[in-house]
Amino acid sequence: MAGMDSSEGSSSKSLLWMMVALFTVIAILLGGGLFLASRVLHAFHLQESGGKATMRTPMGDIHVEKANEVGPSMPVYSGSILVMPHDDDGKAGAPPSAEFAIQTAAYYTPDSGSFVENWYREHLGSEFTWHAANEEPRFELLGKAGVSTGSGAFVAERGEQVRIVAIEEDPSGTHIKLIHIRRRTAH
Repeated sequence: MAGMDSSEGSSSKSLLWMMVALFTVIAILLGGGLFLASRVLHAFHLQESGGKATMRTPMGDIHVEKANEVGPSMPVYSGSILVMPHDDDGKAGAPPSAEFAIQTAAYYTPDSGSFVENWYREHLGSEFTWHAANEEPRFELLGKAGVSTGSGAFVAERGEQVRIVAIEEDPSGTHIKLIHIRRRTAH
């Protein structure tokens, strides 16, 4: 009987040490997870100014808009390169307007215009409609946004916003202009 008591005592001690080891491993994993989560949260900074929120991350900035201000998304054609503005006054896009706030980004690709147009047909939402370059009457805001008459464009309107993807082909490739127009409100 004395031999059985010592084996039961030794298995109790083994079970106790296994439980201590298990809880120690769980505590280390939990502590490491909390430490990692705090490091990740400190890497992101949220700033809000003028009704717009910007999240600064190590990889770049993310701009957050209110749900009623969000317009349709505009993907960038894969393989295109950003074209930096180089006009006389150094400003990108169309001339300033008292009626509209206009933001533009220009891209270039050596691919054909029809290939780019078909790619955008597949990647834009259903609210975008195609307006051919020779279409009459021409969509009114295309001229105000600085879209040349030789460009076809996908246009989407939502409330006070208009988003345009203008596509213009030349002998060397295709120029793509992403335009976001927001009607200025009177204060």
